[in-house]
Amino acid sequence: MDLRAWFFSVWAVVRKEAVSELRLRHGLAILFLFSAAALLVVLFAVRGQVRDAGLHAALLWVVLLFSAGNGLGRAFVSEEERGTVWVLRLHAPASAVYAGKWLFTLWLSALVGFASAAVYVLLLGLSVQRPDVFFAVLGLGVVGLSAAMTLLSALIARTAARGPLLAVLGFPVLIPVLLAGARGTEQAIRGASFMETSPELLALTGYAGAVLAAAFVLFDYVWHE
Repeated sequence: MDLRAWFFSVWAVVRKEAVSELRLRHGLAILFLFSAAALLVVLFAVRGQVRDAGLHAALLWVVLLFSAGNGLGRAFVSEEERGTVWVLRLHAPASAVYAGKWLFTLWLSALVGFASAAVYVLLLGLSVQRPDVFFAVLGLGVVGLSAAMTLLSALIARTAARGPLLAVLGFPVLIPVLLAGARGTEQAIRGASFMETSPELLALTGYAGAVLAAAFVLFDYVWHE
């Protein structure tokens, strides 16, 4: 398959996901529901008494993880439930299916992630000294988070215990992005520059790159086995 046809297949998968989401709206609703629930729990628990930047950063990434773990893991599960997985296998190469699913999941996770971060900052009156670093860390974290969750969704799609298995597989896989994301967010709140936050930014970039590279290399076996 030539490159033009591959990109056309990727776009077709993204368009299919968008049409399905606009028609059913369950994926976006679940993401926002769990994100709102996590934010409310944090808000009532903290009640403006937390001043430590590290704790704020950890709480924010817990909210993001809670939202992603409950909403982003349905990229391939929905195909199995609707019985449309064979249509994708017949009409698109495995790498294009993953790329399309990941791009749509990235859009969902970025939408919910940035919205959750903005609400968190506003409701808790958090002062972020370096918003540019803050959003750079958040953006790179969302890329890695969505790439990992899309691949994990494909791995557990045909299993019976999808929910528990996603949590079991997802937590150890997502530890690196959570640690680097929380540390980078803490430094952004404290006013650290891009140079000072470069270890965390490089870690998030490397994580996202490694997950995407592994996914494109291995996804053909995951998709057809």
